[in-house]
Amino acid sequence: MNKKQALHDFWSKFGWKAYEASSVPDNAELPYILHETSTSEFDRPISLSATLCDRSTSWSNISDKELEISGIINRGGVIVPYTGGAMWITKGLPWSINLPAEEDNSIRKIMLNYNIEFFD
Repeated sequence: MNKKQALHDFWSKFGWKAYEASSVPDNAELPYILHETSTSEFDRPISLSATLCDRSTSWSNISDKELEISGIINRGGVIVPYTGGAMWITKGLPWSINLPAEEDNSIRKIMLNYNIEFFD
């Protein structure tokens, strides 16, 4: 599994469908996670974001998912292996941001900021 595949696999393990942010299918059903995909070399950390998306009049479900992910990454981060190395995912600052409603007021979104350092 290469770096990009490992990153997608990480975001896919939270029980919601995960999509790379630039390739969401037209028929995608909520809830889902949109994640940026980028890689770097050893000793070159990068900052990325993922967005949780859900259809609800409440923030409860999406906030619970944010807390679940926060618990996995926690204060020390999480190591995700890939062929030939591993990536260290840590929380960015700010960690989470509730995004305002766009056209559909029943869509809730929370953006998660995170950092990745690659070890190959």
